[in-house]
Amino acid sequence: MTRRLLVSTAIALSGCTNSVVSFSGVKPTVKSAPWLNIRGSDGSLTVRPTTSLKSTVLGAVDTFYKTMPLASAFMTCGVKASLADIVAQKRAAKEVAQTAQTDDYENDTLILGEIDSAPFEKRRNLAFFLYGGLYQGMAQEIIFNEAFPIIFGQGTDLQTVFSKVLFDSLVITPLLCLPVAYFVKSVIFQYSFKEAINRYTDDVLKNGLLVKYW
Repeated sequence: MTRRLLVSTAIALSGCTNSVVSFSGVKPTVKSAPWLNIRGSDGSLTVRPTTSLKSTVLGAVDTFYKTMPLASAFMTCGVKASLADIVAQKRAAKEVAQTAQTDDYENDTLILGEIDSAPFEKRRNLAFFLYGGLYQGMAQEIIFNEAFPIIFGQGTDLQTVFSKVLFDSLVITPLLCLPVAYFVKSVIFQYSFKEAINRYTDDVLKNGLLVKYW
């Protein structure tokens, strides 16, 4: 179980940690749709918009991301984290099945059948969805796009970038990023925050969680 959780955490974190796009202070530009004048054989003039359905949908999506950065960050990173956990659960089940095939069991068929029919862990997937949306989406939008420019400046020089990466890896990750994942899981699975801290500490000290994250 611990191994499956670590795999899910690694995939989810790598999917969204560096994917937050800055939309702060950007106001959407509303453009009037171009119109096409079509004259019929009887001389009548028909005016139709030339904007295609594809451009309209893309424009709506673009406006949503620009005008609602927190909501869009929640949806995007929440869905990505949920999908990452689905992949991790499938991968873990496949690894167990492959291991079972190499062992000398007389009931291999029964074992593999039990693996294939194993229920999907919905509560765990919900925990990853909430963590992805609330922290990787909304919190990181604020941290990286609003707080970091104030603390470190908006420069792209090597020193500024290195300072941001170092602070993220050594401060935010062990004190905020990873603990929040365990707190969210404790809420979903209904155990105490103290137990969540104990599990996080064990994974860091015994399972090399921080090393795997870095």
